[in-house]
Amino acid sequence: MKTINLNGKEISYVIERKSVKNINIRVKPDGVVYISANKIVPDKYILELLEQDKDKIISIIEKIKKNQEKVDDDITSTMYLGEKLPIEVIDDCPERVQFDGKKVVVYTLTPKDNWRIRDIIWDWKFDQCRNIFININIEVHKRFIEAGYNVPFSFITAKLMKSRWGSCNVKSARFSINLRLMDYPIECIYSVFYHEYMHYVYQNHSADFHRDLNKIYPDYEKYDRILNGK
Repeated sequence: MKTINLNGKEISYVIERKSVKNINIRVKPDGVVYISANKIVPDKYILELLEQDKDKIISIIEKIKKNQEKVDDDITSTMYLGEKLPIEVIDDCPERVQFDGKKVVVYTLTPKDNWRIRDIIWDWKFDQCRNIFININIEVHKRFIEAGYNVPFSFITAKLMKSRWGSCNVKSARFSINLRLMDYPIECIYSVFYHEYMHYVYQNHSADFHRDLNKIYPDYEKYDRILNGK
């Protein structure tokens, strides 16, 4: 790893020699600039490119630092099923999470690495979501059948998504459910499952879609507003 001065700031960078045609410059979450380039490209030329892109590079690094500060601010607590729970970090291995209903205890050999702590907590939430999502899926599907809707039982994929709480693939009978729902009250998770199951009946968001959705889950609009910050 080396450093270069860009606009008066010491920037760390690493040059990786690969069998590539283009020079790729990217800033990783650790704030280090990684450059992949063919071995025939001179270091001098790469440094000139860094100088040309200095404003963009510095902007990205500053954004990463701001995000890190947010993590630092929030690392003392986490949301879980609508409750704000304190986090206790213990220097120990193996890395794991213990939850007693009142606080989240994170065990890690890197207790000062807030990014790692956050990742461990999300891994734990992913493990917790499995049974929760499965049970809700079974319950909501049963409710639709009892209400006279001939809908298939859906398979579930849980993952972090930026813009959607859930999505339905009607042809494959599969839901993608946002893992971030684990931060919200369980009724909000129900609202997403009801929403996605209703897409087997209506492949749109028409007035009929919302009429039937509110009929089968009368609290839908209440918890949908929570998810959308209204």
